[in-house]
Amino acid sequence: MEIPRHVEKKVRDAFGAVINEDWDGVAEALRGLEPEEGAVALSLAVYVCGYVVDDIYVVHAKSGDGIPSRAELRDLASGIVNVLAERGAGVIGDDEEVAVFLGLAGEAFRGDTEPGPDPLRGLDPKSAVYLAFMCGGYLLAVYRRDEQGEHWWEYLDRIWAHALADDTSP
Repeated sequence: MEIPRHVEKKVRDAFGAVINEDWDGVAEALRGLEPEEGAVALSLAVYVCGYVVDDIYVVHAKSGDGIPSRAELRDLASGIVNVLAERGAGVIGDDEEVAVFLGLAGEAFRGDTEPGPDPLRGLDPKSAVYLAFMCGGYLLAVYRRDEQGEHWWEYLDRIWAHALADDTSP
């Protein structure tokens, strides 16, 4: 997989805006993308979310199989919703909506998705786009290897390296 440089920069800037609590900057960072580029940017953001969800639960899922339960996804979603609301992002969605999105991102990352009549499982497509960037920025900031001094952009670089090596990534 190849990541177009200008699309990668816009995705990185959107995540940076979330992390820096520049809520208007998220949309500004993505402005000017052509429709095909927007689809690539969205795929990259979903990949990041799925990677981090997998990274969190590959060892710590209560099921022991590396796949988070609905309750674990709701707990993660609740943290995201509450923290982003406290920091001024406004309402990004309710816990259940965010949990559904995180579950879908994790399934997509693991390749567990199956085609069907409702691939977004009731999520509004615009909400899914918004959640991909808001959740992605939050997850990068919170779940980086802080104890090793890793910055969010270094975590993102690791994820990009994985995507570049993964033939099934976006």
